[in-house]
Amino acid sequence: MNIKVDDIAAHVRLHPKYAMSLFKNMLNVSIKQYLIIMRINHAKVLLSNTRNPIKNISTDSGFKHASSFFATFKNHTGVTPQEFRDQIQAL
Repeated sequence: MNIKVDDIAAHVRLHPKYAMSLFKNMLNVSIKQYLIIMRINHAKVLLSNTRNPIKNISTDSGFKHASSFFATFKNHTGVTPQEFRDQIQAL
């Protein structure tokens, strides 16, 4: 899940800045924000369905550093990855 803005732009054969502008105008969210949301959603699936270590899940979800994964995850969900996993397992 390590997709970059340049990868998306190249795939649709557009200049990265134009692709970013077009994406934002169509979906009302930047490509970067969309990719973060997709990475967090991917991490949620892995946290819910595997026992993989959280550090591995952060890498598998496209984050270069576990610390940025923890901060981004908490910012988007209100809980840490471990708290999220614990809540899912308690259901």
